[in-house]
Amino acid sequence: MKKIIFIGILLGATVFGCQLNAQVKKPVVKPKTATAKSKSPITVTKEPVLRKIDFFSLSPDDAVQTLNDELKKLKITLNDINEESSYYYDITGKRGDLLSTSRTLVFDNKFQAIITSDEDDLIQEISFSMYSGNTKQVKAVRNMMAYGGWPQVALADNDTTYKNGDIIANSSSYINKNDKGEALNESYTVLIKRIVPYTYVPKNFKPFDPTSLNVYNNAEDIGYAIVELMKKIGINLLYKNENRPITLDEVLSNYSCDYKFSNGVSLTINTSIARKLKFIFIDSSDPITFSKLKKTLGVLQWQKTESDENDDDYYNHDNVIAIVSSYGKDIVFRINPLPGDTKTRLENTSAPTFNELVELYQGGTSDEVAESITSSYMNQIKVDTVKTY
Repeated sequence: MKKIIFIGILLGATVFGCQLNAQVKKPVVKPKTATAKSKSPITVTKEPVLRKIDFFSLSPDDAVQTLNDELKKLKITLNDINEESSYYYDITGKRGDLLSTSRTLVFDNKFQAIITSDEDDLIQEISFSMYSGNTKQVKAVRNMMAYGGWPQVALADNDTTYKNGDIIANSSSYINKNDKGEALNESYTVLIKRIVPYTYVPKNFKPFDPTSLNVYNNAEDIGYAIVELMKKIGINLLYKNENRPITLDEVLSNYSCDYKFSNGVSLTINTSIARKLKFIFIDSSDPITFSKLKKTLGVLQWQKTESDENDDDYYNHDNVIAIVSSYGKDIVFRINPLPGDTKTRLENTSAPTFNELVELYQGGTSDEVAESITSSYMNQIKVDTVKTY
């Protein structure tokens, strides 16, 4: 009985409320008209929104067309496309099968994109370089790459890396400066690429010791030793690129292999055609990490031989020269053959051309010519005296 009475009260209140609302007239609001004192309306321009694109599902040609169509929305015009192919080489330097193809898209507004595909024409990497300092364009490109929701796996000074399965994305920026060190503008790079797990394990592991480097060190073993060294100071490997041939005028020059770590650290190991160790290049975009690397590698304890106008400091330990650049935040180890290793020196030395021979002949005294020959063609061997017979 109480339930019936309660429902009746609710129905009565509802009807009364409807009648009351029907009797109340809402005021009529007339639209305001512009007067002499009223300000002009503010026009808000909506920024174009680029589509989120899975580039790895596209062919390289479709990716080029899609990029062109999307960047037109930002009023960025494609001016040119440059295509370059890389090939495998055997131990003699003879060119083999196709390794990869890179398509460089040159846009206006200081904008560039590179699409890299493998031998099967499947996209493996896309990178963007934006030099205009236009942050709105950078944000639009980042949204187009659709990695914003991926887990963040590394963070450094102006350098952030994301990962989703076997795909990794990196976004970084740096300040462009003039010769006086004054800031000009900020440049941005965005990279997205497929990676493969790093599974290499050497047969005989030796901790990395730059004082014992020689040309006969296995480059893969050295890379592994540096990976383990980085772990000890809290720097983790993100991915390793395939060992790639470097050519000059379509002639094999050397090989290069890149490693990318957290904390903005990169490693490049360079070997000769005969796969002998030549250079180790380590750099970091993070100043704190760079300071830690210098201390860990111990090069500042070596004998300092010189400093140049670029603020590069040179250190020497037997056959190894370390070049430390505080401005570029990088350390280069140059591994020279030992003085008696004539075979390697000949492998690393290109014969002088006729014009170069003439320049050497006219280059000064016999001592000066000998010094020029040894420094240019004999991998940094220095001559103190020249015997005349």
